[in-house]
Amino acid sequence: MSENICGNCTACCTVMAVDEINKPPRCKCSAECDAGCSIYQDRPDQCRGFHCLWRMGLYDFSPEEYLFNLNYVGENFWLDCELKNIEKRPDICGFLSHTCEDGGDIYVIIRPIHPVDAKILEQEKQFIKNYMPVIKDVLIEEIEK
Repeated sequence: MSENICGNCTACCTVMAVDEINKPPRCKCSAECDAGCSIYQDRPDQCRGFHCLWRMGLYDFSPEEYLFNLNYVGENFWLDCELKNIEKRPDICGFLSHTCEDGGDIYVIIRPIHPVDAKILEQEKQFIKNYMPVIKDVLIEEIEK
C-alpha cells in the first residue's frame, strides 16, 4: 500500500476533535482555509500524527485485487469493487475511517462527515473487517441530530 496525499480534502479537520487547540468534534477548524490548513507547518501534533485509512492507502488496489479480496463477502460488495481509489477519499465518499488503539487492541472507527446511507456504512465495516483481520472491531459513529 502507498500513502495518499490529502490534497484539498479537509474532512478530518472538521470531524475530529483537536484537544491541543480546543477544537471540538464536528466543527470546522479555525485554521481551515482554501489551501487546506493555514497553520500546516506548525499544526498540532494530534493533527500531524493523524492518518485516515484512505490516506494510509487502504483502498489502493486494482479491481482484480478487490474481486480477489471480496469475492467471498457477498454480492453487496460488487458495486464497491468498481469504485476508484479517489472515490473513497473521505470528502468524496462522505465518511472518514481511522484506527485507534485501546489496551493493545486495534479498532477502526468510521465517522460519517454528513448523513450517509446505513447500508454503505455497513458495507464499509464488513470490507474493513475482512481486509484487516487484525482489527478487534469496527465501530460506526452516529451523528448527533
